Amino acid sequence: MTEEEEKYVPLITPSHILMFASGAANVPSVGFNPTPSIVFVHDEQKNIPCAQTCSNILYLYVNKLTKENSLAHYVLTALMNGGVFSKI
Repeated sequence: MTEEEEKYVPLITPSHILMFASGAANVPSVGFNPTPSIVFVHDEQKNIPCAQTCSNILYLYVNKLTKENSLAHYVLTALMNGGVFSKI
């Protein structure tokens, strides 16, 4: 992770991750339907997390790249390219 990227890590909140995964920054008063979930996908070709906001699913890829490099780098890349950081 670069020094420039590391500046943003302390700014990430659970709300940013929730927004990326579900499209909602806060838990709705009636809860989520379906319940948000995280799926760990073993795929050697992918490394940047993705989400299905209609299903409230966050996909995290597990492979050589995400083990050797910082998973935080890939999560940050996904958040910054997903419009979430426009809310910071």
